[in-house]
Amino acid sequence: MDVVVKLDGIAVGIPRTGLGLNAFSASYIQVNAAPNQPLRTYGVAESFSVGGDNSTLVYGTITTAPINLSPEEFQAFSVDNVSGKSFDIQVSGTVLVSGKADITISLIDDQGRVEEVIQRKDIKVKGGQLASTNVRGRARLMPH
Repeated sequence: MDVVVKLDGIAVGIPRTGLGLNAFSASYIQVNAAPNQPLRTYGVAESFSVGGDNSTLVYGTITTAPINLSPEEFQAFSVDNVSGKSFDIQVSGTVLVSGKADITISLIDDQGRVEEVIQRKDIKVKGGQLASTNVRGRARLMPH
């Protein structure tokens, strides 16, 4: 059981200030029951927003290596648990072509309660970003 995260963002954000101007941010979270066997994919996309929810420093694109999930983490990605909630996805770390980054994925319900699903440090990633890329938005189940 694992998850792969792909994140893209074009925005200007000032870290730790909550200030940001987002042109476009999107993420796909692919949940796999077995290696390279997608069970489900969730998508989050936001465009033209102001604030700190979705930001990057100019441009970021990141794809993680598969991240192993515990049974509890795998269950947290179930359709029943994700339904009606928003994802908050944060990838922190400077990456040029490949490197390591810190990944945090949380679910937020309509009352603002946060359930942290994954928090990992030094995850192998491919892509590029200068500082961090954040995406927050309603979780959408994507067709295969």
